Amino acid sequence: MRTPIPEMSLANLSLSPCSPSRMSVKNLCRKMLCLPVALALLPLAGCVGSGQGEDQKRADANSAAGKVGKAAHAAAVQSGKAASAVGKDLSKMARQAHAGWQDAAQQEKAKKR
Repeated sequence: MRTPIPEMSLANLSLSPCSPSRMSVKNLCRKMLCLPVALALLPLAGCVGSGQGEDQKRADANSAAGKVGKAAHAAAVQSGKAASAVGKDLSKMARQAHAGWQDAAQQEKAKKR
């Protein structure tokens, strides 16, 4: 024998926390209210900052790890500049090769005439 499936309505919604599959209207409204409040408070988190003063930041930059970081940054900048120069050279050589190819094609056409 089959058991009938109960109809779902707002009157049947449970307020007990023991049934997570059922959401009460009251809990739904609370959760929907939390979202705008959280979004309104989010920009304030950036205002708090890290709490480090300028002296602490300067001390961190002068530490061994800070010096290694500075050296790594300088190396990255230099390698970026070198890569840019190599890219420009390759582009120039590619244009020259294309021009040579075009010249050879024109000379070949002139010989056939």
